[in-house]
Amino acid sequence: MSRVDGVFLDPNAMVPRLTTYYIGRYLEQAWIVESTQDEVRRRATEGAPEGLVIVAERQTAGRGRKGDRWFSPAGSGLYLSLLLRPRFPDVMLIPLALGLAAAQAVDAVSKHRPDLKWPNDIMIGDRKLGGVIAESQVQEGQVLFVVAGIGINVSDPVEGWPPELASTAASLGPDVDREWLLPELLNAIETNYEAVKTGQSAAMLAEYRKRCPYRRGAPVLITSGDGVREEAKALEIEADGSLLVEMPDGTRQRLYGHQVIGMRIETR
Repeated sequence: MSRVDGVFLDPNAMVPRLTTYYIGRYLEQAWIVESTQDEVRRRATEGAPEGLVIVAERQTAGRGRKGDRWFSPAGSGLYLSLLLRPRFPDVMLIPLALGLAAAQAVDAVSKHRPDLKWPNDIMIGDRKLGGVIAESQVQEGQVLFVVAGIGINVSDPVEGWPPELASTAASLGPDVDREWLLPELLNAIETNYEAVKTGQSAAMLAEYRKRCPYRRGAPVLITSGDGVREEAKALEIEADGSLLVEMPDGTRQRLYGHQVIGMRIETR
């Protein structure tokens, strides 16, 4: 079964808090999907408008960056994907803009202030609270659309975390209401996306950098696609969203999320 529709978040609780012009104004709910990413991608190819959001109560084949499985049990998380149709060159900033939006939304509805781990992780201490994935459809060098997914662990699963996540996953706790978190997230997404879209991303990037708890010169373990591992030194997050590093031979290189298979950044 690929999709079972149903309403599990109350629109009457969310709409008064939603201040966006287009992000989330087309919002669909589904009880079960294989992947919200796949659902939005399908709708994108059918001509769906920018700002479409599909949120699921449960995913059976949710995925993160690099194709990793994203654990998506019912009732404990916020799992959504949205459609963007950027007409600007800085699409690499989109995952950073969305990651920051997730952190800002968490600020607004909880006692937590998450950190961000470049390029796509939302962290509480050394545990992962959530993540962002952005997948572009490109044709003849032009980005046709971007399907961006966000997953946030709101509460611990009723049946507990699987063993492989028990020591690494974080959640916000039972006091956080998803019907408050979702509109705050969509509001922040539109604000940050508009900053990128209009070339006014400097303040957004400055806030993102503040939430990345690595020190200049911290070791970065890079695993390339052919399996070669190198340890570089983190320097800074650049204006285009890349991570500038110093390689072992002293040269400097910009890294983008899709180029990095594995990374470990030493925190302050």
